[in-house]
Amino acid sequence: MNINEKEDFVKKLKEKFGFPDEDLLYEDIYEWNIENWKELSNENKSETFKLCGLNWNIILYPNGFKTKNEFVSLFLENFNALRYYNFDDDYKYNSDNQFNINVDTKFAFYIREYDNISNYEAKETSFKFDNYNYYHGIQEFIDIKKFNEKLLKNNTKLVVGIYLCRYENNNEEEFINKIKSYINNKNEIYILHHDYREFEIKFEDLSKLNNNSEILFETFEDYNYNWNFSLKKEIINNESYISFKLLNKSNNDEVIKTNLVFFIRNNKDYSYFKTNGSYSNNLIIEDFTMDKFIKIDNLIKTYENYDSVIAGVYICIYNNNGKRLISI
Repeated sequence: MNINEKEDFVKKLKEKFGFPDEDLLYEDIYEWNIENWKELSNENKSETFKLCGLNWNIILYPNGFKTKNEFVSLFLENFNALRYYNFDDDYKYNSDNQFNINVDTKFAFYIREYDNISNYEAKETSFKFDNYNYYHGIQEFIDIKKFNEKLLKNNTKLVVGIYLCRYENNNEEEFINKIKSYINNKNEIYILHHDYREFEIKFEDLSKLNNNSEILFETFEDYNYNWNFSLKKEIINNESYISFKLLNKSNNDEVIKTNLVFFIRNNKDYSYFKTNGSYSNNLIIEDFTMDKFIKIDNLIKTYENYDSVIAGVYICIYNNNGKRLISI
């Protein structure tokens, strides 16, 4: 499929299924060539591919998924939700790369003749992928009898494809509730205040940092305390990391009882973000540091379509009965 054919085909699918342009973040097509349809097993997975900024694969059931051989079934699986992987495509547990997703999508699966782009069967669906719902598809994509008559015929080489639209997630309340869920407050009835602050990190500025260099963001006031949020580059075992620090600049010697969640998200919406938190109560006297938040290379590769990201901290402050620092 050349560029002109791709544009025409996308236009047909958008018109056929009414794909909206409002809040559209990305759109693209991926195709999987099936060399010999008749030699497929009952479950077949495409290679993992990157589309619209995320990692996916297609799962094909030529004889149906729980349909008693009546329909061809197709599913889309996301490899960012609750998936831990290295960027060499070796998907395995890697705590450095835990991300949360809340991605609104609409997509159309299609199967077409390899040499005839005009002969195809397509069906669309909408789905919101998140950390628990990372697998969705169309169980009854096409009746097998119709498929054999329309597409298979004497063709053993076919193309399975997907046209995917990813839409902006501008639900700030949903994002904050997700951030808050990393703090266990069920035994805390003395919450005085909670809020969050965000700051932009430009990759250009990040690339200029030397080891142990910092980016200081503007000081902000939260519940009568003055805070400073900063980013630090650290090289550990030849790997460059980002660490975050929250500094209490109030100079009142008060021991502040807190829970904190640090996060990084893309700069356009709330659909894709990484978190790490202080999951127990912290007694902050001067500062708190979240070491090795993420490898810089992984951060840049994750958000390769962006020139900056948003970093932030969610702060939950508890009543500490007015305790102050005791100097000895």
